[in-house]
Amino acid sequence: MEVQLPKGNDAAGNPQIESYGWTQLDLFSMKKELKRGKFKCPLYEVPTAPGIRVEDIKFLEMIPTSWIYLRVSYPQDDLIAE
Repeated sequence: MEVQLPKGNDAAGNPQIESYGWTQLDLFSMKKELKRGKFKCPLYEVPTAPGIRVEDIKFLEMIPTSWIYLRVSYPQDDLIAE
């Protein structure tokens, strides 16, 4: 997941964005089931590295005090209602 921020407009007035940081989250188990729950994911400095191996994540530079909080569930999932 990449986090982008507005950068302003170009000369033609079109909105521009810039990448701020990125994170990753495994959404599915080895059994191809959705991993439901609440997650707190650190943001890493750009450029985004979609093909990174799990064991190499420890070498990435985190953006201090920047986190993504998200909840993954099915619609109307009572397990994660709050």
